[in-house]
Amino acid sequence: MSWDVYGDQFTTAEMVGKTQTLRFKPTKNIVLKAIRTSFVFFNDPSFSNLHVKLYADRNGDAAGLIGQSTNSHEKADLLSDNSAWVETYFEFAEITLRKDVFYHFAANCSGYTYDDDKHISWVKAWPDPAYEDPITPTLEQLALQPYFLSVVGDAL
Repeated sequence: MSWDVYGDQFTTAEMVGKTQTLRFKPTKNIVLKAIRTSFVFFNDPSFSNLHVKLYADRNGDAAGLIGQSTNSHEKADLLSDNSAWVETYFEFAEITLRKDVFYHFAANCSGYTYDDDKHISWVKAWPDPAYEDPITPTLEQLALQPYFLSVVGDAL
């Protein structure tokens, strides 16, 4: 029996920038306190200081920096094996987000270099997000799916 998890691999540049982001739009005014999300770490990639930044949206792209998670994760905190699917959290300093406005989360870290044989991926929220073989998703379905994300906060 094997399990499959799908995600988008981070390039070296994406882990220090804002080109691969999770775009979202709250359905009500909220105070952002934290997020939960998942990553796949494949074949023992090197990294440190994994954190998340929150950006404003400008025409579908991440624009101005709004805030950064108040916590970060070191490799030793998240991994005990060479490869793993890890769900983790990032806390924020109670940032107010407006309903029906798009925002972007970007994962960043230090000391990471992408390699086909050693990398970090952001887990897609489909299908389920992990499933047992033999389900065969289509690439078209997979490309349209968002990343795995839960927003923790208070309604205003």
